[in-house]
Amino acid sequence: MLLFVAALAVVGCGDIEVELCQSDTHPHLAPVNVEFVWNESAESFNHELPDSMYILSYRIIDAWKSGYVTTANATDNKGRYVFNNPMDEVVKNESSGNEATDGTDTPTDDNETSDGTPADGGDATGEDNNSGENNTTTEEAEPFNLKRGDYRFIALNYSENNSTFEYLGFSPDAINEAISNKEFIIKYRSYKLHDINIDKFDNEWTDFNRYSDYVLSNVSSVYYCYTDVYEISPNATNTIQITPQSITQDIEIRFTVERQSVVIDKVMGEISGIANSLNVYTGEADASKTYKMLIQPVEINTTATDEMNGVNEYSAKFSVTALVRSESPDFITGAGIMQLAIYTHTIADDGSKKEKVLNVGINLYNTINEYGRIIYRYEKPILLNIDNILTISRDKILEKAESSDNLDYWINYEDIDIDL
Repeated sequence: MLLFVAALAVVGCGDIEVELCQSDTHPHLAPVNVEFVWNESAESFNHELPDSMYILSYRIIDAWKSGYVTTANATDNKGRYVFNNPMDEVVKNESSGNEATDGTDTPTDDNETSDGTPADGGDATGEDNNSGENNTTTEEAEPFNLKRGDYRFIALNYSENNSTFEYLGFSPDAINEAISNKEFIIKYRSYKLHDINIDKFDNEWTDFNRYSDYVLSNVSSVYYCYTDVYEISPNATNTIQITPQSITQDIEIRFTVERQSVVIDKVMGEISGIANSLNVYTGEADASKTYKMLIQPVEINTTATDEMNGVNEYSAKFSVTALVRSESPDFITGAGIMQLAIYTHTIADDGSKKEKVLNVGINLYNTINEYGRIIYRYEKPILLNIDNILTISRDKILEKAESSDNLDYWINYEDIDIDL
């Protein structure tokens, strides 16, 4: 999945003449149809496309902007305005006896500044700055109408309750500067391990890598599109084409565990080195600060000689802004470390079941370094194969191969004095 999304250019609108003096619109406004073109061939762990997209409309001359949320299917889009519904200005002017000639210089609402920015500092994503919740529902459909002019459109899907990311540059008062500086940022919201938002997959978790906070697990792909200029005219049916590109990086980690006289019941994991933020306009990731994410490895293959002995292969999949490696292959904390809690049991001679959790980690320096310091901006999912097989017995880790140019080694946290 290529994170590079700089200035996705698409072509303009149709030229079908229509009569605009209808009950649900106004002759000074232009109806806009949104056509989503999804790249169905793109490989992604998240095969479900977003159910809605947020569209920022930005008029270049006589600056004016609006926010609109619409369903993301290819046709029959239904939506509603998040801010600056131009029809509200039309209705207000008509009720006050004023007449707007082309929708460019209408008096503003009492709750707006002269450029259409909500006076209370409301967020472009419909977020109340005090509640932290996004309002993205589209039950009450409103037609998508715009004032005449030349527009750029920015489309983005985002977390329904906005608990995953902050969106910087998408608010009404920040659009001008964001476009000028080419800076539209999604930035992780971080949490402590004990926070109710952090999914621990019904397990306990001991953190042996306490250098940073956590971000939410199992985040769906984030899609973004920045269009070329469209001329929006009241004398035509205007169709804009949105071609969303996934801007988060899909990563899969595979590892193998050889077990001797022990059964693995389940595995829980953590990956560190999640880049703090991503500029969705340019695709550049900010690796100056990184976070951790809990992951849930699943067994994908088993070769057993008997119930207590065999080889188990696991896979962990996640989508992130970017994955940053450690600064040194010798570090056991910091970015680029995967931790595992392996829940095991054995059967004693008296038939009783004895359970034990093995805590182990691995610095993925060499594994990640194949892609450079940061894994991001790849169109397809990146597969990280850990070649060093982890060997465990009924109560300990047996294999601790030393690191080499192309082999990372497993860390037995029980053998290391880490201040928790």
